[in-house]
Amino acid sequence: MFGIASFDLVMRLIWQTTLVLVAVGLLLMAVLVLRRLLEEWRDTRHRPARERLRKSLLVSLNRPAGETPSPPAGLPVAETARLVDELAQIVRGEARLRLASFAEMAGVERHWLRRLGSRLTAYRVEAARCLALLDTEKSRAALGACLEHGTPRLRLAAAEALAHDPKHSTALVARFTTDPAARGRHAVRFWHRIAMAAPEALVEQLRRTENGAALPPALASHFVEALGDAGHGAAAGTIEALVGRHGDTLDRTALTALDRLEHPAVMRVARTLATAIEPETRRAAVTILARRARAKDIEVIQNLAADPVSDIGSTAKAILARLAAAAASGASPA
Repeated sequence: MFGIASFDLVMRLIWQTTLVLVAVGLLLMAVLVLRRLLEEWRDTRHRPARERLRKSLLVSLNRPAGETPSPPAGLPVAETARLVDELAQIVRGEARLRLASFAEMAGVERHWLRRLGSRLTAYRVEAARCLALLDTEKSRAALGACLEHGTPRLRLAAAEALAHDPKHSTALVARFTTDPAARGRHAVRFWHRIAMAAPEALVEQLRRTENGAALPPALASHFVEALGDAGHGAAAGTIEALVGRHGDTLDRTALTALDRLEHPAVMRVARTLATAIEPETRRAAVTILARRARAKDIEVIQNLAADPVSDIGSTAKAILARLAAAAASGASPA
């Protein structure tokens, strides 16, 4: 009897738990649906005023002598802030400065600063990103305070916003070189921003690595990738010097960066990496050779043609065929 009673109790608990979970799920779905409906209602309600403001702003931003428009009556500052953020992604130069001035005048800066004090990390990160448009004392102080925050996403968002100004970039590089938050893939945007504003700060860190300093390979890869994307050709020598000393991942990143920079060193590195132990590294090398190889590279390519990895060998054989055809016709291989 005891066993049957226990079984009935367990089954009852299972059913009750299932019903509770189903009820919670339905409640969450209802909340999400209501939230979506509310957002659509707000969007529909404020769209005409927002579109009028968009047109007025675009005219004002394209005409330096034009009068700065005021937000329409009844348009919430959150809607104005969203519009400013959209326009900040497409305007540059003087137009961006005028947009920042409008944001400060329209109360958008105060809105973002309030959001920066939210308990929700997503709101704080978004506000930090948006504040990159502004260069006021209040926004700089608020972003500087975020650098001390324990949330890695917020620290990186604040650092990315401050990195627009080259005056802050060198200090940010020194600070985040030792911050574990800046080593993952989520930090790529930050390092690219630094490479655009102050590339020499990254080059200096790589030179220290070249001389034996302890810069983590993952971080060095971020620096090399960012410098390649930024088109900083002056870094090519430093990037080439890292090859063969810090692992295959950094070697492949250096090869890709030199290729983007269209620097002659890319062929020297490709020839070196063609003999690497790691197949993925040899594959990266033969990909470069497939586009850039000349007759003087035949010996390297012949070795790759005998590679035990089939796709590497077949690619190398195709390169040899192309070079042979070019030699037969007397043309320079493309």
